[in-house]
This record gives sequence, structure tokens and C-alpha cells, in this order.
Amino acid sequence: MLSDLLNAPALFDLQQKVCNNYTNVKLEFADYVENEGLRILDVGCSTGVCGQAIFDTTSNDYTGIDITSRYIAYANKANRHGKYLVMDGRKLDFADDEFDLVSFIGVLHHMDDATAKACLEEVHRVIKPSGESRDAY
Repeated sequence: MLSDLLNAPALFDLQQKVCNNYTNVKLEFADYVENEGLRILDVGCSTGVCGQAIFDTTSNDYTGIDITSRYIAYANKANRHGKYLVMDGRKLDFADDEFDLVSFIGVLHHMDDATAKACLEEVHRVIKPSGESRDAY
């Protein structure tokens, strides 16, 4: 039943705001996220609530992707800054070496090993050699 409720993007968004402490994530990764002019890819961004809390989406070029179209539709309506695209992390529609920073925030534990490996291989392709790829949790 809870899973069915969280399929509603507005309820999922509310649950994310109430149950997660994104301030701690931002503090933990401050060396990486408190910069300007970065190209950021947020894999599994859902409704965009965590990306908006962690990244400065006005000073950076932020792109959030998620496989769930209703979450992306909600993210595009709810967030003034950043781009939100329906995309599978196993097959990214981006050029090689396009991003400075890639995040998976609370996503990898939802994936089986083969899916996570395929996503990380794609991230390796799209992140600049000087870029950072870290799992927040």
C-alpha cells in the first residue's frame, strides 16, 4: 500500500522532504557540490527534491534523469532551475566526457548488481576525466 501511495509524485516528494536529511548529504560532499559552473548529472533524481536541496542549480548546469516519467513530469513543473529528463541510466543520451560531477543519491540500493554496473559504466563514459563520481549513500 505504501508503495502505491509513493507512486504519486507529490506524495513521494513530500516523503523525501520529511524523511531525508539532505543538509547532511550536502555537508558531507561540500568539497564537490559547493562550486559554480559545473555540469552536474543526477542519476535517479525522482521528483528533483534532493537535487534542489544539495546542488546550486542556479550557478551550475544541473540535469536530473529518472526512468519514471511521472516523477520527471512533476520535477519539471515543481523546479524552476535545472533540466529533468526521462532516461535510463544504463544508456545515457550524452556525449563522452560531458559532466564534471555525477551523483546517485539514494538510488544504487534499488538496483540489482547488473543494473548498477551498467549505470556506473555509462557514468564513467560521460564524466570528464577530472570529474568526480561519488555515491552519497
